[in-house]
Amino acid sequence: MATLIVIFFLILEVAISEHLNISAIATLDKDFDIYRRYRRQPFERVFLPQ
Repeated sequence: MATLIVIFFLILEVAISEHLNISAIATLDKDFDIYRRYRRQPFERVFLPQ
């Protein structure tokens, strides 16, 4: 159940950022670099977990 919640918030974060045309994303997901915005533009991670 926790995994589904994390996936839901990830999808929500991506959808909102694309709708508002925001490329900077604060995320704890260390594998977030694989996700791309519309037209294959990468997101800019503003919080990098250690």
